[in-house]
Amino acid sequence: MHMGNKVISNNTDSLWEKVLLDVSDWIKTDLAKKSVYCNSRFENINHPLVISGDAFWEDNKTLCIGYRLKSNTTIIRNIHEKKINYHKYYKYS
Repeated sequence: MHMGNKVISNNTDSLWEKVLLDVSDWIKTDLAKKSVYCNSRFENINHPLVISGDAFWEDNKTLCIGYRLKSNTTIIRNIHEKKINYHKYYKYS
């Protein structure tokens, strides 16, 4: 899902880094529209990726959408996967 947001990275541990999504644009456009209406001002409005369980809030404008293996950035795991054994992705001679 692309919403015109930037994807940035942040360190988590020695093997994995967080894949972060800047949702400032969503806050300015979609959230701002909903929060001005009287009937929605007390409603708990959340980002669609958080509602679906595919992300969690890192801070007030950034979502964590997964983790990227530092040694091979093509390997990405979602937020629900436990840490995987990355050695299974490499062939040893």
